[in-house]
Amino acid sequence: MDAWRCGDARRLSQSRVALGPPTATRYPTPMAYRRWWIVVFSLACGPVVGDVDGRGSADESGGGSTGIDNGDPATGPDDVATGTPIPEPRLDLSGAYLFAVAAVIAPETPLQWRATVVQDLDTGELTIVLQPLSLDPLSTTSPREPTGEPRVVTATPGPDNTFTLDLGQVYVPGAANPITGSDINTTLALDGVASASDLWCGEVTGSVTTPLQLDLTGSTFAFTPVTATGELPDPVVARCPE
Repeated sequence: MDAWRCGDARRLSQSRVALGPPTATRYPTPMAYRRWWIVVFSLACGPVVGDVDGRGSADESGGGSTGIDNGDPATGPDDVATGTPIPEPRLDLSGAYLFAVAAVIAPETPLQWRATVVQDLDTGELTIVLQPLSLDPLSTTSPREPTGEPRVVTATPGPDNTFTLDLGQVYVPGAANPITGSDINTTLALDGVASASDLWCGEVTGSVTTPLQLDLTGSTFAFTPVTATGELPDPVVARCPE
């Protein structure tokens, strides 16, 4: 069959209703006519590629392009139209946490705050409200009532949920200091990783400026989710699991 006839057969095979010879017992359906022409065309011109059964695929399964390529396993699937990786949904880190800082001078009696976290899922930015909690000398669980003024800070985790949070100047009232019971002024910065279902944790840098001078390098922190009933965690975690 010459090129013109192949082109004519292809057009007929891809039309919604293609003419074909009637059978002796019944008149075929339009789809049957169409597939009859596909067979004729394939014998003369090679396999037909494209819409065979009218459902966007070359077989009976109805499968076709989804617009998504599996892409690089390291970066995830790609958008076929742009070739760029499709970003994974952002973790929602919003919730209530117990924020505890284990100072290098007394890691077993951490300073504690109740942290309320709200995340903007469009930008990823975290807004964190830190409310100091009162603690009896050398206690980790009593009475843990709000004391002093809350502090609001913001941070934006990276793609792997690592974050740096510079708290700047932090005032801790004596009622929230279980180590000495004195008011203290500090500068604090946190470096760690966040999780939507587990604790956030990492290292603390900074210093105590009053009533004494103390380098806080080697201190640690953790944000532990508060239970649905609002109960604060016990025991208190203030470092990453070993």
